[in-house]
Amino acid sequence: MESLNIKLNAQDAIDIMFEPVFVDKDMMGDFAIVKNLYAGEYKIGLLSAIKNVTGKLQACSPKYKGVSSMSERSLVAQYVEAGTKMCYEEFINTHYDLLAPLYTTAKGNPDLTILLNLLTKQLGEGIKRDVNRVAWFGDSVNLDDNLNWADGIFKYLDQLVTAGTIGAYTNSNQGVALTNQQAYELLQDVVNAAPAALKTMPASEKVIHISGLLWDKVVTYLEDNAVTSGFIKIFEEQIQGLVGSYRGIKVKAHYEWDEISQEYFAAVDQNKIVYTHKSNMVIGTDLRPDATGGASFFKVYQNPETDEITLRAKFVFNTNYVWSELFSVGL
Repeated sequence: MESLNIKLNAQDAIDIMFEPVFVDKDMMGDFAIVKNLYAGEYKIGLLSAIKNVTGKLQACSPKYKGVSSMSERSLVAQYVEAGTKMCYEEFINTHYDLLAPLYTTAKGNPDLTILLNLLTKQLGEGIKRDVNRVAWFGDSVNLDDNLNWADGIFKYLDQLVTAGTIGAYTNSNQGVALTNQQAYELLQDVVNAAPAALKTMPASEKVIHISGLLWDKVVTYLEDNAVTSGFIKIFEEQIQGLVGSYRGIKVKAHYEWDEISQEYFAAVDQNKIVYTHKSNMVIGTDLRPDATGGASFFKVYQNPETDEITLRAKFVFNTNYVWSELFSVGL
């Protein structure tokens, strides 16, 4: 839970407490970022691997068996907006009256710095939560406008599983409360089922994303059975959501998946695992500090008639994947 200590005029300092809600640790570390999505569409080129191209030399009659082919997938920008409003007149005659523009600076200009800092922080955290939710759970045909402003990774994965083009799929019995041992075995099964193309990649280039409550069960199984193994390492201090490693592969626990599933889908025990190369999922967005205009990301408006401050932000955002063969999932 976060708090902000502010001094209001000659009054004592007041602690403002922010409601505790999940905030993405470092979602941008989960995806490869496409930075030049300004034309509205970004082409992802897919060049197929070639093999069986070598054979015996045949004098004056060479046979070149290799056929190179390329296809493409598009990352199409979705234009979205976010904003918040607050009427500063409600602060008058309260302990927070300095947040209302009744006090002026030496030059006679209203000082809204504290209020704008509060709103900017609140809106920024809200956008991070929304982006994190839609990056994973978004669906453009969903009727909920909190989910339909972009497509998320789980929508693509469900489609790949249905089409049979996913690298590997393990039924995780979604909606069923797994035992601690079953959770541990599910993690094993997803990693063991991975296609050879994924297994042969260096462990440092891969990541296992797992539902937070499912990871808790894995850890509890290890604790209850006093299992010590070099295959699973638990991090004592989490860094950007990374909670451990399995066979040298970093594990990231997503406790927000459990909360989103319950709040937006009335679903529990979703038992989700996504094992892939860490650049196999992509985000196209200009929602970055280094983007053009990023320093002035929030626009501020003041309505003199309603005593209302409005913060607004507009940006582009969407997700996609690169190679379906490089996923091993438990869904």
